Amino acid sequence: MLRLSRPGDPFDVWQSPDPASPWYVNLQEPLARVNAGFTTMDHVLDIVVAADLRSWEWKDEAEFDYAQEAGFYSPTRAAEIRTSGLRVIEAVEAGRPPLDPSWASWSPPTGT
Repeated sequence: MLRLSRPGDPFDVWQSPDPASPWYVNLQEPLARVNAGFTTMDHVLDIVVAADLRSWEWKDEAEFDYAQEAGFYSPTRAAEIRTSGLRVIEAVEAGRPPLDPSWASWSPPTGT
């Protein structure tokens, strides 16, 4: 699994070595360095992007709505999280990073 986390981004991107697998965008708090490595907090709402980067869909919207109803996210914070996702979607539709079409040929290193 290729997992890309860029400093300051409120998401990370996951891609399987199988070129037919969709991209997975995990909305989360930006990574923060701690003594043992990194920490983050998942935001429940995610985005699944087709392998060819031509379509996308929200994932876990019902759980995200429930988290808001339960008071885990204020309306303001929920809107910020969704806006972060919309920025990723805009980049996908425009062919800009964080998803790069050349990654479709990515494969894990071989050897030991």
